[in-house]
Amino acid sequence: MRRALVQPKFAQLELAGGRIWGALSRQSSYDPQELYERGMAPHLAFANANDVLQWHKEYGPLFGFTSAYTCSVQAFAEARQRFTAVLNLWQACRGDRKDLRQCFLTAMSETGCVCLPGQDVIDLNQGWLAEAKGEEFFWPSDSLGSDSTSLDRVTMDAERSYICGKNFAHKASREKLREAAEELLKVVLSLRLQDVHPDFRDERGFRATWTMRDFLQACYLMLFYDVVGRKAIRSCKECNQFFYPTTKRPRFCSADCARKNRQRRYWNRQGKILRRKRLAIRQLPSRRDEESPSEEKDHDL
Repeated sequence: MRRALVQPKFAQLELAGGRIWGALSRQSSYDPQELYERGMAPHLAFANANDVLQWHKEYGPLFGFTSAYTCSVQAFAEARQRFTAVLNLWQACRGDRKDLRQCFLTAMSETGCVCLPGQDVIDLNQGWLAEAKGEEFFWPSDSLGSDSTSLDRVTMDAERSYICGKNFAHKASREKLREAAEELLKVVLSLRLQDVHPDFRDERGFRATWTMRDFLQACYLMLFYDVVGRKAIRSCKECNQFFYPTTKRPRFCSADCARKNRQRRYWNRQGKILRRKRLAIRQLPSRRDEESPSEEKDHDL
């Protein structure tokens, strides 16, 4: 068994002032990597998380944790957006997405890593690097002081490198673009997992325990296993959620999404005809309107 970390659950949790506040429970805990080995996908649940408070109730803290936990909603959203960009890049490398060019550009923008033939730059997004190291990033005064030239230089280098990557993405052949995307994915995962190491302290015998910093790093480890195992990940055509396919030609994450999509396609195909029929029925004269004036006069008598 490859254990990533014992993830605690919250005893109390609330959302106030744009931050998640919670007290962790020592009695309730679980292992995300163990769930992954049982065929579940905690990292995909994180990528699908729309309700930040509900996600924390089910999975516990995202970042490094203490007995009193706090996390801003913005930091959670940014971490999720960055992880989703890497996840989409893996889908595009596999050929499960047709927008490889856009996925490549988005991953460069979110991670600050540019991997082109003869040029690799990996330190353009300071927020990404701080998150990868488990540090809180303050931008810009806390790290650069009053010297604005350092900030300007970092910004200019990032813009210049991103423009080079953008020009390459628009001009390169699909094969060259796929090679660059694969190289970018390798660099990104290596940066995220650079401080992961095996240990034997928490297991009997010689079953290794992977020492992880937090749940977010465990998500990148699960994605790493998906990549090396070439495991397919799809996006639902109805609700856009990520899921593991169970059929040869999967399009939907559940039977409900498939049913909703069929109903929508049927209505789009037949709705115009049905609307015309209903309108024609409404416009038909009623029996009272068809009565002659003499008959109306008899009724009056």
